[in-house]
Amino acid sequence: MIQQLDQLEQASLAELAGVASLDALETWRVSFLGSNGKLKAAMAGLKDVPKDQKPAVGARLNAIRTALEEAFASRKTALASTAASPELIDMTEPGTFVAAAPG
Repeated sequence: MIQQLDQLEQASLAELAGVASLDALETWRVSFLGSNGKLKAAMAGLKDVPKDQKPAVGARLNAIRTALEEAFASRKTALASTAASPELIDMTEPGTFVAAAPG
């Protein structure tokens, strides 16, 4: 089970590295961290783990969840800072005078 969790973590972080937009990032979040996501499905599998392995598997699941949430927040910050912002106009700069047409 721990090997499967390691693979899940590697796959999710690799996919996150390829996310290039905020919309795609939200899709990634739903896919991995959402209520029907892959991590939640892995957590549901904890009930099938032998009793002596549950503490280790549970700790690994929590560590993966924390790592994915931190990576998500970091990626969101990075994408938000590089998102194209509208051109800012300096309102303190003098404007140009346009003469009114006669008439």
